[in-house]
Amino acid sequence: MELTLAHWLYLTGTCLIILTMLLRQNVVVPALIMTYIVGAVYTHSFLDGIHVIFNANLIAARELFHIFLIIAIMTALLQGLKSIEADKKMIIPFQKIMVNGHWSYWIVVFVTYALSLFFWPAPAVPLIGALLIPVAIRSGLSPLATALAVSLAGHGMALSSDFVLQVAPSLSASASSIISATAVADRSLILSLITGVIALSIVYFLIRKDIVAPSNKNIVSWEQKGENATKVDDDHLVIKKGHIVTGLLSLSRFLSSPLSFMSS
Repeated sequence: MELTLAHWLYLTGTCLIILTMLLRQNVVVPALIMTYIVGAVYTHSFLDGIHVIFNANLIAARELFHIFLIIAIMTALLQGLKSIEADKKMIIPFQKIMVNGHWSYWIVVFVTYALSLFFWPAPAVPLIGALLIPVAIRSGLSPLATALAVSLAGHGMALSSDFVLQVAPSLSASASSIISATAVADRSLILSLITGVIALSIVYFLIRKDIVAPSNKNIVSWEQKGENATKVDDDHLVIKKGHIVTGLLSLSRFLSSPLSFMSS
């Protein structure tokens, strides 16, 4: 098949969207613009290029509706658990054994990974952040180490494999009529476990020297740093510090799973 200008524009649009995601910006506008340009060049019509935008949205909605439905149901289920405080009862047993920073690191990893597999990382991570992160910091684990553990286990390992809900494997399998979603999920689970364990182990050996003795002072110090790191300026919030933390989180998620980093 001969490559036309529309094919090269499609490749350019894909690279532009990937670059936009790497810069942590919204991809909707670049995607709409490049969809129109590709459609207009391919059909040689200004009006047909506009039609392509609407047709693309309809096709995407038809192909991905079941995935959106699964995510919506799981999010609603987790909110239902919160309303009866069942989420706290699930986490409390783990809080009792988080006696030091070393145990807390791996417990946060395990709980984040397990909940993210069944409830999807987007709603599960805030739940863990509210219930386990303060306990982990009190036990001596640094805030950065806690954030890395949650990010790697949730948005890294769990999201890249998605072994239970199989939303991500379904997207990958839909590009081919030969490979099933189950086969993709099986192989991605092995890959995510290998890369995740390696990334988590590297992070642990890097941060284990920063683990301190359990104390309530750790929570107080963390809260004071959070207050000093932000400044409210009229209509918006200006973050003065924390750029290094954001960069380390992004790098750790990319090391654990480049695909999940791109889709977040």
